[in-house]
Amino acid sequence: MKATNVWKSRSRRILRPSEIASVASLLVLIITFGVLSKGLFLSARNVSSVLSIFAEQGFLVLGVTILLISGEIDVSVGSTYGLAALVFTILSRDTPGVLAFLGGLACALVVGLINGYIRTHFQVPSLIVTLGMLFTLRGIIYFVTQGFPRTLTRDAFTCVLAAPIFGHFRISILWLLMGAAVFHILLNHTSYGNHVFAVGNNRELARMMGIKVERVLLTNFLLCSLMAGVAGMISASRLGTVVAGHGEGFELIAIAGSVIGGTLLTGGFGTVLGALAGALLLASLRSGLLLSGVPGFWYIAFVGIVLIIASIFNMEIVRRWLTR
Repeated sequence: MKATNVWKSRSRRILRPSEIASVASLLVLIITFGVLSKGLFLSARNVSSVLSIFAEQGFLVLGVTILLISGEIDVSVGSTYGLAALVFTILSRDTPGVLAFLGGLACALVVGLINGYIRTHFQVPSLIVTLGMLFTLRGIIYFVTQGFPRTLTRDAFTCVLAAPIFGHFRISILWLLMGAAVFHILLNHTSYGNHVFAVGNNRELARMMGIKVERVLLTNFLLCSLMAGVAGMISASRLGTVVAGHGEGFELIAIAGSVIGGTLLTGGFGTVLGALAGALLLASLRSGLLLSGVPGFWYIAFVGIVLIIASIFNMEIVRRWLTR
């Protein structure tokens, strides 16, 4: 068995307990909020609202997860989310919705290309590169909007991105599940997935084995930004407007969701199922707290607590595995 396959199979064994833990935590959270809110949390209207947010944040978490597995990080995804949504909204005025969508995707891909190119060719740490990109893009968004909201021009395509189906439920959840299936196949059933895990585990050894490390990293930066752009445009379709602060702070939510789902910031470990569970947990947390009578400003504190606990749990699993 190739070393890359060994690394991937080991990562699967490591993450299985953390996947179970994240799913179990999600179930406990749902049951707890269902009881505390006297059933309001489990109402169709609230569940549809949670799933709408989950569909958008889930794309962010998926993109961040594949990048974290390869040992890199992107803290600019919140700004990419906002910029793609803004470009989509502006272009929707004078062009068909599908072209506006492609324009938003192109914008997100350019951001990923710049991040990846600077990281791989100038060896600047990804945290620094993407932090600079975060501020740059947010400044562009504020300059273009001048602080005023921009309204999306509706047509058949712009509506279908987040159109209601089955009552209050939106089609965007189907787009997320389709995207998650693609990412699962990519990570677990392709040679590229092997390369991603190998690069995240031991970059120099991966390079010695002939893996084009820089190409893998650049591709992952592109995928991460692409997912952020898709998420931003789906949110614009749902809300109908884009404000200057669109997506602000979402980079931390995306990283937190990925880590809560079992992905390690040190690289080499992560799964799609865990990422989705982490994203859904965070999407459920805010409405669950509010419906249970807890002030909304406690949301961030609870995210921090859950993140710390999940990080300790994940690292403990790795330590036990390494000492076997």
